[in-house]
Amino acid sequence: MNMLSTYTYNVSSRAKKLPECTISRAQILELIAAYLGKKTYAALKTSSITNLLEQANKEPLIAFERCKLKAIHLNQTETASTQLANLIRDELASLIGMQSSLINQQALHYLTYVDSLTNYDDFDSRDSSESSSRFENESVNKFSYNGFEIDIKNLFTELQQSSIKGDKQSTLLEFLWLLDDLSSVTGGESSQHWYEQSLKGQTMGDTQKKWADNYAKQIKPTQAFERFISQVTISDLAFPNIDDIFEANNSNSIEKSICYLLDAEKTLHLLNQYWGEDYDSDFKKQPFNQWLKLSALQQPNRSLISELIENSRDPIEQHAWALFAKENKIDVTQDDHYAINMDTGEQWDEDYGPIGVGGYSGIRLPQLAPKNESKVYERSEIMLQISQKCQNRT
Repeated sequence: MNMLSTYTYNVSSRAKKLPECTISRAQILELIAAYLGKKTYAALKTSSITNLLEQANKEPLIAFERCKLKAIHLNQTETASTQLANLIRDELASLIGMQSSLINQQALHYLTYVDSLTNYDDFDSRDSSESSSRFENESVNKFSYNGFEIDIKNLFTELQQSSIKGDKQSTLLEFLWLLDDLSSVTGGESSQHWYEQSLKGQTMGDTQKKWADNYAKQIKPTQAFERFISQVTISDLAFPNIDDIFEANNSNSIEKSICYLLDAEKTLHLLNQYWGEDYDSDFKKQPFNQWLKLSALQQPNRSLISELIENSRDPIEQHAWALFAKENKIDVTQDDHYAINMDTGEQWDEDYGPIGVGGYSGIRLPQLAPKNESKVYERSEIMLQISQKCQNRT
């Protein structure tokens, strides 16, 4: 669906009630383009809509007049043209206040679907001599998003600007983008060696040249990433508001956050890798705990839910996690032991290796006051809602 479809439909529905108006749905898109400073809708689709929205917000009277003149050019009366310009201004008002949100949605789409951010394993397993497909095909500098053509370099610049302005979701996405750039061109000592040799003018074979070139490509991404890490703390990044949702007993706010579209387990792994030492701070511990809880809600498993129960001091939350687990066919109160091979840690084969005991011991939940039973049920229901919404959004 085109990202302007809803706004176009709303204007069209209201325009039909105007006595002198004969505008069509396609023509409304042309009026929107004019309001945003473009001569045609085709030109708008290849432009940065977030920049155009910002400009229109700075110069609303000029945007209004452009739209009105375009309507007159499309054979609408003076009165109808003024009314149409008013309708479009009013409809786009909510969109104008969502520049950061639009940027974040586009960036997440790029990282997830265009550049395969979700394959975190690449970062740990990529061979140091390999070059990124992104750098092998540097001519690919745009992608399609909801009917618009997005310029990748411009999008990253907009993302950084949004981050500088204090949007924490943009800062989180900037971190993931920079890390993705870096992981695409990771190089080892061998690559660095041949790069240094190339600077000295040494003759090299094709493989060595490839390693040297790949190392050269990683210099800027490495510097950008290291600069980001030195300037940003874990509290500068967006994190899931799980506890707030629990407190409000309402899960609607997850629709406004990109956090719930990310794999919480893998995101937590990355955050631990670069800000793990901050975990000892009570203030900075909060983001890690929220990602941990989201991970349990996205992918319920006994180990993580047991950890959350054991670390909680709230009987209501402890019982709610246990009830949530049971809804996912996990009973944390029962023992689940099995034999393991002491040498390998794997499940024991009776024909091989020394035997030990693995698995889980049941958790003893604290006594719950009868008056709190309904609160436990409500909390577990919210957990289930979040879990379901996360599955529906991914």
